[in-house]
Amino acid sequence: MSTTPADYLVVAKTLSDFAAGEAKSEAYLRGACSRAYYSAYGELRVAIEHIRPMVFRSRGRHTHLVQALQHDSTDHQLRKVGVRLNHLKDQRELADYDWANPVSDSYAKLSLSRAASVLQSIQVLTGPQIHKIAMWMAANP
Repeated sequence: MSTTPADYLVVAKTLSDFAAGEAKSEAYLRGACSRAYYSAYGELRVAIEHIRPMVFRSRGRHTHLVQALQHDSTDHQLRKVGVRLNHLKDQRELADYDWANPVSDSYAKLSLSRAASVLQSIQVLTGPQIHKIAMWMAANP
């Protein structure tokens, strides 16, 4: 069976739903935030690697992808995806690393909503837009 990064959004929703009946529900909510982010990041990564397979070869490409989406102020659609992905990244980092701040059900649901929005936006990106992102990432390592 083959899976796609977008399938992580289903996993995120399952974790979020499962958290309702669990005493240690925050761990599931944190996992939901993380999977929600990776559903969107992964879908963009697959689309870009189709054009430029080596762009993601090095580590630390998450911020680089956000920068690539936001660098062209004339493409409002790409900038909007970049802003939303950056919000998701911030939520994922809090959920994964910031143990002092609790993650609530509403916080996890916001991650799910944002990820679904980014995934919808990715579906309507054109080939030239994806190409523009890939070329910018390759030219600005």
